[in-house]
Amino acid sequence: MDRRLRRDVSGLVAERFEHHEFIPEVARAIGRLSPQQRAVIHLTYWEDLTPTVVAARLGVGEGTVRRQLARACHKLAEVLKDVR
Repeated sequence: MDRRLRRDVSGLVAERFEHHEFIPEVARAIGRLSPQQRAVIHLTYWEDLTPTVVAARLGVGEGTVRRQLARACHKLAEVLKDVR
């Protein structure tokens, strides 16, 4: 399996979390992230894995995980800034 396909398939891990546990606005905001960003958010915050472990699981570099996590957090903050 090529690297991109493996990464995209691995990104589907984040699809397994249940949206009903969240505030609807948060679930919608998470749904607007790329598959890889959702996977990084899920693995980091819901499974409490380190960037090193997340990188190994997704088959990408640790720097990629850190960048995707930062971008995802920034995007979530922007989308959710008016939600209280």
